Amino acid sequence: MDGLLDKMKTSLEEIAANNDVPMEAVYYGIMNDSEVENWNYIVFNRISTTRRSGASYNEKLQVNIIHEDYIPEGYEMDVMKKVCEDCNLRMADGVDIIFNYSMKPNTRQVVEIATITLVRVNKMKVI
Repeated sequence: MDGLLDKMKTSLEEIAANNDVPMEAVYYGIMNDSEVENWNYIVFNRISTTRRSGASYNEKLQVNIIHEDYIPEGYEMDVMKKVCEDCNLRMADGVDIIFNYSMKPNTRQVVEIATITLVRVNKMKVI
């Protein structure tokens, strides 16, 4: 493998460090840091299925942007553009960016979550 997850982590850390929309951290799989004060972070992961398409296969990944109150307008598009350019990915066909809402535990703080599904077409010969 070409280190796709490492590239994604680096790319997401770069955009998370942007002063316009500062994010606490970037995690793989789940947020695993109980010390995070503000729920402003990014989690990315692989989707558990891989689909064969002719002589290649499509590997799907997700980027979840978690932000207290709301995600600043356009930030999800900035994240998607950066990761797609840096990691040779594209938005998955027929899959929208999905927004969900939750409450931060033991508070009255609303949290907005944007889920972006990306795909990489792997041109490796498959059996």
